[in-house]
Amino acid sequence: MFTIDKGIPMPRRGCGERERKYPFLEMEPGDSFLIPDGEVDRNQRQTCANSAAAYGKKIAVRRVAGGLRVWVVG
Repeated sequence: MFTIDKGIPMPRRGCGERERKYPFLEMEPGDSFLIPDGEVDRNQRQTCANSAAAYGKKIAVRRVAGGLRVWVVG
């Protein structure tokens, strides 16, 4: 027999206790971080956008001296 529980929120998919690659959860609009050139791959912008969207964030990514800079914009 199972006990029925009510009012328990369902956790978001994919946002468990695993280590996060990007710090979007701690960021507010206007905050940014740099991905150094040596760590940039050709799909980096899309990877960042997908990760940010999982936390309800919108981002802007620009190439700057030394790598890619990622800003939270919303």
